[in-house]
Amino acid sequence: MPKLSLALISILLCFALTSCKDLQVEPDTDNDTDTTQVGAKGWTQVQDYPGTALRWTFGFSEGGKGYVIGGQYEASSDNSAANVFQYDPSANKWSHLNDYPGSGMGLMAGFSINGKTYLGTGFNYGTNLLQSDFWEYNSTNDTWIQKGDFPGGKRQGSISFAIGGHGYLIGALSRLKQDVWKYAPATDEWTQMADYPGTGNAEMIGITVNGKAYVGAGAGTDAVVSDFWEYDPALDKWIQKADIIEPLYNPVVFTKGTKIYVVGGIGQNMKFRNQVLIYDTATDQWTKAEDFKGKERSAAVGFVIGNTAYFGLGASSKIAGGATYPIYLNDFWKFNP
Repeated sequence: MPKLSLALISILLCFALTSCKDLQVEPDTDNDTDTTQVGAKGWTQVQDYPGTALRWTFGFSEGGKGYVIGGQYEASSDNSAANVFQYDPSANKWSHLNDYPGSGMGLMAGFSINGKTYLGTGFNYGTNLLQSDFWEYNSTNDTWIQKGDFPGGKRQGSISFAIGGHGYLIGALSRLKQDVWKYAPATDEWTQMADYPGTGNAEMIGITVNGKAYVGAGAGTDAVVSDFWEYDPALDKWIQKADIIEPLYNPVVFTKGTKIYVVGGIGQNMKFRNQVLIYDTATDQWTKAEDFKGKERSAAVGFVIGNTAYFGLGASSKIAGGATYPIYLNDFWKFNP
């Protein structure tokens, strides 16, 4: 059975009463095993995230466990969260670990390489400042080591992923030029690569399959867009692929085999989505799958352990007294395609 991997793209939610920011999640690249019993295909709810409901967190998995870092709480008095929680699927239980020591609290970028996770940039909700610091996390002993700052400037909401022992960071929220940077953990050095040529400026999909990256959709200069691109890191070259079925931004994405699953986000009509789309990299075709069973949302987080994707948190909306209000969520789900 093919192994899943997941990356949660930069996730942005724009409310009239709140600021517009972003979130990033990176896939697990280890040979993790989900020790829970695999049930029927589809969505199953698991233990809720134990902290306050929040959005714009960073998520990844290492060693058969899932991790959720930082984010923004709904309460205005507590908007700078650097908490680190670990999820154990065998016990369906969360544990609180050492806090993230970096300056960014949410909308961070990162990637996992050879058992270490590299995380940084982002936005600090306490100071209202962008950040450029970068850190290395060792999940085996729950320790952080500061690395060199990201040289491309302070930013939030970048797309990030890992290919071939290198990390990649693309663009940022509120930047018209989507620059691409490659990180070498062995030397702690960044190299600028060819710019992303797509029309999306922020909140795009970013995921890897078989040594290639797939990036697309997102919020463009004037509209939500649907163009989709393949990146070959060996050639530093972009090739346009089939457009996504519908324009959207802020989904969670994960892969199984040659297929990419796109979950939720916000559509062109500015409504939260619970739909699931599938892109087959082998055939360059898009199809629809079973909808997500929980509440429609954006600004969510996810990680993959073995053959199971985990997905939760985020923000949605409710209608009360004829007005629409943002709400934050703390439920968590697992998905077996």
